[in-house]
Amino acid sequence: MNKIKIISRNHCWRTLEGVKTNDYKEYIDLVDNGCQLQSVNFILRNAEEMIIDLSNLSEHYSSLSSDDIINCWESIHSSLESDTKREGIIKGYAIDPELAISGVKKSDIVAIKSKILGESLIETLNHYHDAYNARGLSKTYPLADAPKETIELYSDFRYFYSKKIYLSSLELCPTLNIEKIYQDHII
Repeated sequence: MNKIKIISRNHCWRTLEGVKTNDYKEYIDLVDNGCQLQSVNFILRNAEEMIIDLSNLSEHYSSLSSDDIINCWESIHSSLESDTKREGIIKGYAIDPELAISGVKKSDIVAIKSKILGESLIETLNHYHDAYNARGLSKTYPLADAPKETIELYSDFRYFYSKKIYLSSLELCPTLNIEKIYQDHII
């Protein structure tokens, strides 16, 4: 928290004293103590969609043969490279294990991802491994279908940690809103 001078348009351009903070809890405490919000500044990261990550294959790719995985990666990479209008291409650092896209509107990048996956012909490839022996780990098993002990453990976990965050943030926390879990796997 830093003390600052504010020139307030709402107070006929008077110079006022105030504080500047990036800490939400500090902000709430200051407002509770009588401070008034003068201005707001948000810094937001664009929405992202992972298309392929060779270091942890998603369910689309995890059951494919090595050759099919390489062919998919090359097809996706060339599709992204050839579309010079496409912005927001995210590549891994130095060794390029991942390809992702980003943009301001999540629905747009999800549609682009679907188009790219269609172009890489994933649906027509032969699946080589079953879910137990698949290469990557991904959350594909519905939590509701899990054993009773697993559901109880997650409920206890959710209850414990939900007390530690603001209720308004509870629905935005992915860890506290799990619908799918990792399937039983050879690992």
